[in-house]
Amino acid sequence: MTFDSARPPGSEWYSRPLRLVLIYVIVGGLWVGVSDVIQLNFAFFPIAVDRLIFIAITAVLSYIVVRENRIVIEQSRAAENESAARIRAYFNSAAEGLIVVDSQGRIVDANAKVVQMFGYTEPELIGQPIEMLAPERLRGQHGGYRAEYMRAPISRPMGFGRDPVGRRKDGSEFPIEVSLSYFATRQGGIVTGYITDVTERRQLEFQSRRSEAMAAIGTVAAGVAHELNNPLAIISARAELVIAEASNRGLPDQLLNDLQVIHRNAHRASRVATELLTLARTPQKSHKPLNLNDLVNEIMLLFREQTARDGIQIETALDPQLPPVSGDHTALSQVLTNLLSNAREAMPAGGIIRMKTCSAAQPQAVRLTVEDTGNGIPDDAAAKIFDLFYTTKSTGTGLGLWLSKRAGREHGGTIEVKSQVGQGTIFIVTLPALRTEPEQTPDPIAIPQAGRS
Repeated sequence: MTFDSARPPGSEWYSRPLRLVLIYVIVGGLWVGVSDVIQLNFAFFPIAVDRLIFIAITAVLSYIVVRENRIVIEQSRAAENESAARIRAYFNSAAEGLIVVDSQGRIVDANAKVVQMFGYTEPELIGQPIEMLAPERLRGQHGGYRAEYMRAPISRPMGFGRDPVGRRKDGSEFPIEVSLSYFATRQGGIVTGYITDVTERRQLEFQSRRSEAMAAIGTVAAGVAHELNNPLAIISARAELVIAEASNRGLPDQLLNDLQVIHRNAHRASRVATELLTLARTPQKSHKPLNLNDLVNEIMLLFREQTARDGIQIETALDPQLPPVSGDHTALSQVLTNLLSNAREAMPAGGIIRMKTCSAAQPQAVRLTVEDTGNGIPDDAAAKIFDLFYTTKSTGTGLGLWLSKRAGREHGGTIEVKSQVGQGTIFIVTLPALRTEPEQTPDPIAIPQAGRS
């Protein structure tokens, strides 16, 4: 059965029955005429037989009508079901969250993205007020926004407040964008909301603004640090010279202590200026193959005397099979120096620093851990310890760990911290290992054999 291309499918509902009725009238009229002629000429033809034949013809034609229209109905229903399934598949496979709300603000439907985004199951959403997806502090406001929108519904952006925020089932909040579309229905109209989780985009925007601010700060810091370095170096050198000659000149102890304070703070100010210059300088690293074990041994020579004087013991467990990494020697040395300095300062009464190298669980990576038995870091401080200018020490600058984090990122690695108050701290540096090509062994078949042509 085919459909006329000029008419919509199902138009046989209007054409086919009329044709069948016309055929029935023609066939019935012919049979009546024939049966009357037979009755007039052949009296032996019973009337009962004539009626039975008429009933049989009617039944056959009725069967044809019912069968043909049943096929049309089934095909129409199959087409509707296929269309509904296709629409549902499009609805659920959409990359953005789609949610349908009636005129009373109740959720009618939600796609898989909304379920994933907010953490509810579909049955938990259907029939509930849309305000359940907004933070509690904004739900009252959103009811007013919804009523205002329904008075003049148009397609436009809308949110749960000035800054649109969604609330997941677990209570966590995240930034969203919502666009609304209205469709009029007999039940009062429905609104389709297109919801986008913009958490990642907001983070990128924040990082971009942060980078711009850092560039501005770096420019100012470079100028200040450059002007301070020379006078600070002179102050530190002169103070050191006077301290060295203090015993020969018979200076009072109080004056000697004051000179030592001046020397320490001049040295500290010089260190801050140097770190500010490092902050402002565009990194230009020279990456070469190096072994972290060699780097650890090198830095330990610089710290061994200081740590021994402070009652601190250094223990090492270096993997002899550790693969090399591609890195800048100066930058990684500074990272390790910062970590060891922090570990030493976290143990004013002495303790143990454990340094370990090993292959990381992930393929083609190495791991360096620096563990101390110091005071530990509170949870609130551990979350901000890599932030610029954040420090928990009275003499700290808040630059060392930030620069270490930046150096790790420039090497394609990461630096993490694990700490418990009163039990110590572990810094974990993970760097990608240098890929080494396996040695190619020559094919023995390709080597010419002596005595053979």
